[in-house]
Amino acid sequence: DAYLRGLALRQRAGFMMDRGGLSEAREAFARAVALDPGFGAAWAQLAGVHLGQLWTSGGGDAAQRALARVALDSARRLAPQLADTHMAHA
Repeated sequence: DAYLRGLALRQRAGFMMDRGGLSEAREAFARAVALDPGFGAAWAQLAGVHLGQLWTSGGGDAAQRALARVALDSARRLAPQLADTHMAHA
């Protein structure tokens, strides 16, 4: 449920990466990985949202970069074959 909500929110945030929508999506994906730490697709989406927020903020802060790195590393470890993992890594 949290993962699907995150997908919907991320899609609604759209290409323009609406900051409010990305924040809501980030919270939903964070909830999804808290419920199932082995859910690689959720980690990939969480990494993508963190990186999108960093991009829209001009680099963000060190704490958010660290969170993005944790999410991306988790996605690469759990779901290296997923396109979403590769997209987040790009």
